[in-house]
Amino acid sequence: MTETDNTTQNDGTWYVLQIMSGQENRVLKSIEHRRSIDLAQGVDHGIQDILLPKQTVEEHRQGGVKTRRDQKLYPGYIFIQMQLFDEAGAMIPDNWHFINQTPGVIGFIGGDAPVPIPADEIEEIRAQIDGQGEKPLPKVLFNPGDLIIFRNGPFENCEGVVESVDVDHSRLKASVSMFGRSTIVEAEFWQVEQASDSNAN
Repeated sequence: MTETDNTTQNDGTWYVLQIMSGQENRVLKSIEHRRSIDLAQGVDHGIQDILLPKQTVEEHRQGGVKTRRDQKLYPGYIFIQMQLFDEAGAMIPDNWHFINQTPGVIGFIGGDAPVPIPADEIEEIRAQIDGQGEKPLPKVLFNPGDLIIFRNGPFENCEGVVESVDVDHSRLKASVSMFGRSTIVEAEFWQVEQASDSNAN
């Protein structure tokens, strides 16, 4: 049972857990660890699989340096396949409390009536992960209409408005006011930053 295990069980229903911000990895490891201990003692909480979807993104930093890191596709959420109800449709208390008492878990989406996730939606998520292949995805830092500040190049310290974004090449076009008229200029992601980020510093 791993973050990107591609083996889907034939039994058990998929649900979504809401997790405290930044606690996703810790919660996943905690559930897996406690589950292993309980199984060794003959206690089964009906958990078949856990999924924390991630993709590798590529960031361009100052000087053109590229870095890679894992980025969660659904921050604040973990998908879990387990048996929460018995054959009569009654909640299995031990299984319910095992998950909800895990530090960092806010609860199931749906609260006391957890909403099941269709298996085909889980397969779409897995396909999204598998379809990435070997090429990391550029991290989208900018959107049309964003106010930016140039931090490198001939327009250093000038403000501009993003007109278009080329994610594949990590470049953008922005309109800059020069001598009373608007001019379109191109820049790489690492050469600019959000104006709001600059004001916060």
